[in-house]
Amino acid sequence: MDRFKAYFILCIVIVMTLSFIKGFCSVRPSYAITELILPIVELLIFAMYINRRNIIARLKHILADNIGWVAFICSTLILVCITYFADIRLNENNNSTNETAVWKCVVDFAQGVLGTLTGIWVVYIILRPKLKIYSVMAIQDDENKQPYGIVLVKNTNWTDLMDVEFFMQCCWTEEDGNISVVNFVTDPPNSPVLRNKLYTNECTCAWHISLTPEDKQLGSFEDFVNMADYVRCRVIATHSLSGIRFLTEYKFSATECKRGIYDSNNNFKQQ
Repeated sequence: MDRFKAYFILCIVIVMTLSFIKGFCSVRPSYAITELILPIVELLIFAMYINRRNIIARLKHILADNIGWVAFICSTLILVCITYFADIRLNENNNSTNETAVWKCVVDFAQGVLGTLTGIWVVYIILRPKLKIYSVMAIQDDENKQPYGIVLVKNTNWTDLMDVEFFMQCCWTEEDGNISVVNFVTDPPNSPVLRNKLYTNECTCAWHISLTPEDKQLGSFEDFVNMADYVRCRVIATHSLSGIRFLTEYKFSATECKRGIYDSNNNFKQQ
């Protein structure tokens, strides 16, 4: 019902906007494309508004994982703007003095350095390594009727990932605020290569998660998952093109650990 009201209000706003633009264009001639731009902008703003929670959560996740790069990019952009306006002011100054010439040399040097830094983060944004950890951990029983987990990971790069290592931990917070962990057994523990996304069958890998022999005496795999605050998955890999060694992390909540299996198209089928 809430979504119906939201879309109904959107229709009213778009109709009123079109009516206003029609009237405005009849009084003051303007480009016809103007009549299309504003409704499209309104649709984008509306789509962002109704999905604001997901967008905010995603932005927080990106910021938490890339705070260093975000700070580096923002500081570079600020310095670029400062040198740009300084260059404009110096060019507007017609007085050819030694001081002006020195400042022009400083600005030219700063622009060269900032151009290099900008190129670094542009290349990083385009070529940065990416890895997708699917948001559901499938739980099944082995031949001994003992439950184990399946985590699916996909290489979403156009280049291969090398020396892929996989770690799973059952985590909970103690009363003193410290994090206690139980390390799961992963099979296989690592993979020499994860092919690029052009290889449909070789760009994904399913890791089997089970308990150590000592932990099996304390309970089943599902018991550990249900008592945990979250199950932490960490994948470390090397980007074959840039040589960057990076880490991707995902925290499975209890509701994201379900009995089922992934099919050949990487779709989770609950059982």
